[in-house]
Amino acid sequence: MRSTFELSLSPDKVDELLAIWRATHAERARALGENHPETLKAALPVAIFELMAGRAGEAETVLRSLRKKHTQLVGPEHPDTLNVQRHLGTALRQLGRDAEAEEAYRAVLAAGERVGGAPSQFGDEVRHALIGLLADQNRYDEVVPLQREVVSFAERNFGPQHADTATERATLAEALEAADRPEEAVAAYKVALADAERIHGADDLRTRNLRTLLAQLACRIGDPHAEQAQRGVVADMERHNGRDDPGTLVARANLAGLLRELGRHEEAVALYREVIDDHERVLGPDAPGTLFTMANYGKLLRRLGRDADATALYLDLFPKAEAVFGPDHAVTADARAALSEFGFG
Repeated sequence: MRSTFELSLSPDKVDELLAIWRATHAERARALGENHPETLKAALPVAIFELMAGRAGEAETVLRSLRKKHTQLVGPEHPDTLNVQRHLGTALRQLGRDAEAEEAYRAVLAAGERVGGAPSQFGDEVRHALIGLLADQNRYDEVVPLQREVVSFAERNFGPQHADTATERATLAEALEAADRPEEAVAAYKVALADAERIHGADDLRTRNLRTLLAQLACRIGDPHAEQAQRGVVADMERHNGRDDPGTLVARANLAGLLRELGRHEEAVALYREVIDDHERVLGPDAPGTLFTMANYGKLLRRLGRDADATALYLDLFPKAEAVFGPDHAVTADARAALSEFGFG
């Protein structure tokens, strides 16, 4: 029995099914013997339902016994033995014993490679489980090659145009970004975005989320397509949420910041003024978003040497930032320093 129970069951139903499988296992053990294949088949659901009931310790006991018997009867690298091993990894994770769980998962994958590939029914599930474990530990350099294997598996089994394959490619882009490989991540996001536009359409939320992730990363690393990507995000937000939505205001402020970094200062000044006016009208003059945008605009004015405009802005910003953020916040401290430079001690 290799399948995983991926059901949403109430606790009472889990206990009911667990009782049935316990009785089935006991009956087969009496009639056929502890090591009969049919008895062993009945033992695995017992362990699985123990896991679903949150009793990982009990599941571990069943799984270790079952793995030992399978190893003796069919060998350590038989698919049935490896299937038990991957469930044992799940039990160990639930018990907080991640190092042992990782060892169990890697053993399944290594055995699969030795015998020509982990069994297709669960080999990919083991990779996903191991990826989750490594991601929880921020070990993204190790996540990336595993996720590439998951993408390859999806391409072989579902096809390169399948929605599941596209999802795995998007996950690869996120892993590359988390692994601090931004150039590779940008390229992967572009592929994932093209997938999403083809499969879900340009206006689907999943597509728009990928466009936002791509734009944010492209802006951070100075990708030549960053402006186009960020303007696409602004257009998405305005079309779906409206021009005055807080998320739209953030997207427009981010575009102003990008124009500033691109050296297109007059365009940035005009957009900052527009966005600050809209922030004050929609969110209020003391809203954190308004103050952050003012702070970023102030940095641009100082860079341009527009001291009079910068002084007026910081005289307005400083008391609001001190009241909203406190005296030690970065926005407050920067405003205080700017005013000191302009002679307002």
